[in-house]
Amino acid sequence: MRRRGLTLMLLIVLVLALSVPALASPATNTTGNNKVDWLIEKKIVIGDGSGDYKLKNNITRAEANKMLVESLEKRTEADNMKNTLPKFTDVKSSDWFVGYLNYAVSKNIINGYEDNTFKPQNDVTYEEMIKMLVVAHGGSTGKETTTGYWSTPYINKAREMGILDGVSIADYRKAAPRDKVFEMIYNAMHGNTFNSGLKKDEYYAVVVSVGENVYSSNNDNTRVLAAGEGSAYKVGSFLSMSSQVVNDKNALGKVYKVSADARGNAISATVANDIKIHEGPAELKDNSIQIAGLNLNIAKGYEGLSILTHNDKDYVYKDFVNQNSTRTSGYISEYARIYTKDNFVIYVESFAFEDIAPVQSAMAFGVSDIYIYDDTRSGDPQRITLRSLKGYEKGQQFTLKLEDLKMYDVLHIYDRDKALVSRGSKETGTFDGIESKRDAYFAKLGNKEFQVRISNSKRPIILETANRARVIEAERSTRYSEIERSKVDLILDLNGHVQLITGESSASNDVGIFSSDSTRDVNIIGMGILDASTRLEYRIGINGRGQRGDIREGDLVYVEKNGKEVMSISRLFTIREMDNQAARVATNFNDELLIQSNTIELVGGGRSNVFRYDNKTKVFAIQGDSNNPVKISAVDMRYAKSDAARNVRAFILTTDQYDRLLSGRFNEAGNSTGDMAHTIVFMDFGHHNAPISGNAYRLTRDFTPGDRGLYLQKSGFSSAQFYEFEDSRYSENLRAMREGTDIEISLNSRDEITRVSSIASTVPGRETFKVADIFLPVTIGVSTRDGHIKLTDRYGTDKTFTLNISNYSSARDITYNDVVTIDYSGNTLNEITGKYHSDTQITGSFR
Repeated sequence: MRRRGLTLMLLIVLVLALSVPALASPATNTTGNNKVDWLIEKKIVIGDGSGDYKLKNNITRAEANKMLVESLEKRTEADNMKNTLPKFTDVKSSDWFVGYLNYAVSKNIINGYEDNTFKPQNDVTYEEMIKMLVVAHGGSTGKETTTGYWSTPYINKAREMGILDGVSIADYRKAAPRDKVFEMIYNAMHGNTFNSGLKKDEYYAVVVSVGENVYSSNNDNTRVLAAGEGSAYKVGSFLSMSSQVVNDKNALGKVYKVSADARGNAISATVANDIKIHEGPAELKDNSIQIAGLNLNIAKGYEGLSILTHNDKDYVYKDFVNQNSTRTSGYISEYARIYTKDNFVIYVESFAFEDIAPVQSAMAFGVSDIYIYDDTRSGDPQRITLRSLKGYEKGQQFTLKLEDLKMYDVLHIYDRDKALVSRGSKETGTFDGIESKRDAYFAKLGNKEFQVRISNSKRPIILETANRARVIEAERSTRYSEIERSKVDLILDLNGHVQLITGESSASNDVGIFSSDSTRDVNIIGMGILDASTRLEYRIGINGRGQRGDIREGDLVYVEKNGKEVMSISRLFTIREMDNQAARVATNFNDELLIQSNTIELVGGGRSNVFRYDNKTKVFAIQGDSNNPVKISAVDMRYAKSDAARNVRAFILTTDQYDRLLSGRFNEAGNSTGDMAHTIVFMDFGHHNAPISGNAYRLTRDFTPGDRGLYLQKSGFSSAQFYEFEDSRYSENLRAMREGTDIEISLNSRDEITRVSSIASTVPGRETFKVADIFLPVTIGVSTRDGHIKLTDRYGTDKTFTLNISNYSSARDITYNDVVTIDYSGNTLNEITGKYHSDTQITGSFR
């Protein structure tokens, strides 16, 4: 007999009608069927504790009805209807399932057979189960055509809805075993139309912008994630909620359940605790999303999943995934925020980053002065421009201004000028090296491991000294002996991957030139006087390199310290080795050294080599020859350019060589790899007044000629100190300097100033340059030919401005190497407003 009118709702919570002991617990996932195991894991299928789910048994209609009502969380209502007389002739009022059946009948869920029977002990067939699932999941209105066999429209609809995916059925009229029923239920759940459970005047909204102090009321600051049927707002639309509804400066990224009036205006809002947010790398698939070990379901047909935001742009979810998936998997989102309700995804925010790097400095000289560590090869500062930021700290989202950026904030840059900022994500512990396993690399802190990325533009940085950084090349098995077994901080990105390693020891080890020693102390040029009364060990060569013999004056050495204690001094190169390998610094046709703002050219052996340098490159000058060095100095590069002899030679240790020296791989390749200079040693310097480089200080009071000294704040210290001049007449040679100016000085043993070797203004609204070239306007006949002035800023960038009659007067007494402060707009020079004459040298900024 053909069965019609049977309407059973969704079986979501399957409670097996077995005899269950009072203390039974859910069985473990041991069926081997992934779909059934998923239902067991979610406690949708609950066994009797024996581990046997009787998957080949059938399910009775009475069991199915009870499961249905319980899945709707209507057990109380069913209990209240136990005493209602049943509709069907084959059901008694004393039957255990009568309350559940009466509730289903009252909601038109169950209609029974034409003979007014229910047949509770009959097994559910495939076609009956298919009809129940189709109707329960909104795929049918109950008014399907009766033309042809009754179940055909439901079977066709079930295929369309994905209910039959992977389910092999030979005869739809036969009883369906439990495993097949469970698989169809799994498919139906993963293709379900999401039911928000919201009334017409309710919706969920996520905060997308927040004002400085309170919730912004002037913009479309929230986005609708889910709305009740017939709501005034569509899913995906933007709207504005005032501070009268939400007044929370930490509201950014939170989801609120909002009640609206008849016109759709928000009248109240509470944090929606039933909305969960999952963060991290994610794989976006057509029907599911995998993130943090979870498999989250996509609700088919739910209009909210037509919206996916990727890098702040909206896409149709399915179209985006299909167009961007790989051949073997879905689309891999580098970082995603997945919003779910009842394990169903209702909104996706995805990102792909062009670069991930820590902030090296920000707001040093203006809003646009943001520098990150260049993680492509060198670790050098790289200037960037950003337009918008959004911050993350300990799971909290917050608004962030450019001027709020701090050193070691991690920028996740996308769309060239936007960034997510990870702040405060730090792990501290003893560094135990980098280990390769599971086809990945991990930095080890005790028993903790943190992944180290090796892709370009996302490699981490190691701070080798307080001023120098270098890129970690984990895949090259480089050792990081200078920080191993030291206490370090790991700065992590949004995904918990290492972006920077810095610690106490990394700021202690450095290179310098061995000058002299006595019974009390050792003088390492570039590192000051080292106290030899602490534990001191001389090591000849490093990692087995170098000839035996005493370290002598002029040798380039590597010093390892533990706090203030000198642990060892290792020789990198003898003064003779540097002398033998040094090449002549190239000159131009005017016999000027070819040392530009960031490059130096050496010639020898019939060829020339150009090396880059920056403000972290250590520069030394040795006067005299290798057998009899007269004076050894640490010098500013610009001073070397102007004061070195024309026939000066230079020895250059590149950053690549330096890395290989420390990792024991010095002979792995030729010595000329890389073009970034770590250390430059000028041989035959020729000048006998080269200053020994001092430290960076900041002027804390205005200085005028005649003052006996300077009030200075040393880099890294909060308090200022007054330093007198060694010779009071020295004051007359300096021009006026303003508070906030950065200078570099040299001190004698009595802490008296012997030289101001560099000046760089950091006063807001001013910018200083070094004069690199100047050509004044000239008059020929009745016409005037414009001149020009080329200026070099503190970062080594040249800027050229036109000098004409209008700005000539302020430049008439400027000469080469003078430091000037200018007023300009674009490439137009308006006026030179201040100048320091050529006894000063400009350097990098104060840190």
